[in-house]
Amino acid sequence: LERVGLLDERFVAAEDYQFYIRLLIDGDCKRVYPLPHYVYQYRVYGSSLTKSTDRAEQILHSVLGVMNWIFDQPQLPAKFQPMRAECLTH
Repeated sequence: LERVGLLDERFVAAEDYQFYIRLLIDGDCKRVYPLPHYVYQYRVYGSSLTKSTDRAEQILHSVLGVMNWIFDQPQLPAKFQPMRAECLTH
């Protein structure tokens, strides 16, 4: 955490994915493994950000910003670059 920092507050959505990518880019985290069970429960309330239609555009811009940030990283292996267009169009 001292090297990569906490969640990036510029992003209101997908900031956790951006954080995970920063951990991987840092190089100290060599592998990522899926866990066979849930480690947290995401609760959606009527006023939750992801349920808010008023903030849908802000959420979309944040998610797109995180994806663009990921693909702009020079440490990202070139083999992943072809995925950029697919990720941004789905």
